[in-house]
Amino acid sequence: MNNQPNYRDLQEKIDQIIGKIGLEKMLKLLDNFINNTTTISQHGGKEKLIVEYLKQITITVFDLDESQFLGSKVLEYKEARMVAYTLLRNHCNISHAKIGVYFNTTKYSVLYFRAKCEDMLSIPQFHRSFIIKYNEIEENFIQFLGNPHF
Repeated sequence: MNNQPNYRDLQEKIDQIIGKIGLEKMLKLLDNFINNTTTISQHGGKEKLIVEYLKQITITVFDLDESQFLGSKVLEYKEARMVAYTLLRNHCNISHAKIGVYFNTTKYSVLYFRAKCEDMLSIPQFHRSFIIKYNEIEENFIQFLGNPHF
């Protein structure tokens, strides 16, 4: 049995959304999502808001202490930050150096931990709980980015 999503699944979901909110709003939602994810780094205030949202959702999903989020060397904190780095880069195209500024680290650390995150995602049988958390954070983050009121 194949559990991989396909275009039929996508079309069914699109049809459901159109049925709920209508075609015109769906098109606006998609335009907003496309514009948010491609031009975020041009809007400093919006970028900061996005980073702060992602930090908060990551802290919540990983069940971490917010005061230790940026500096802790504990594995769960490192994993949470690498999820944030990866999602910011993949969905917002924020530079590694800029992500480093937001997380009080260097662009090289961001590069390293993004690569480590991609490695963990590529071997799901060994990193099941990490991938579950990653997927939950990514889903919430995409919903946030696609919010037409954002």
